[in-house]
Amino acid sequence: PDSPFAPYVYTIVKNRILNLLAGIEKEQQLKNVILSGSVDVTNDTEDKILDDDLNQLLEKALLDLTSQQRRIFDMSRKEMKSHKEIAEELNISVYTVQQHISASLKVIRSYLVKYSGTYADLLVLLFCLNS
Repeated sequence: PDSPFAPYVYTIVKNRILNLLAGIEKEQQLKNVILSGSVDVTNDTEDKILDDDLNQLLEKALLDLTSQQRRIFDMSRKEMKSHKEIAEELNISVYTVQQHISASLKVIRSYLVKYSGTYADLLVLLFCLNS
């Protein structure tokens, strides 16, 4: 009763905090052990099937393009050429290349909306991001 109360409370709080920190560290170590021993769960099969389906839809949609549209679209998306490079190679204007790509995307989008529903916006977005 004669000793000051503050050092006693300080020691209690300090020990409590150290115990909590040690508990957190032990919990993290336990999580790491559990995660390292767990089975890696992925959806590789489902992703592969969806990817194949999307590629088939795309190939069918590309059949609706004119030969020039298909050529320009392939140069742009598969060969990753810029509009300027395509224009120079085909001896046409950059504006004409842009028109062909725009028309191609419209044809593809309408095909995908007609036959796929959910994938249409995703695929068109992916095409746009590749340019």
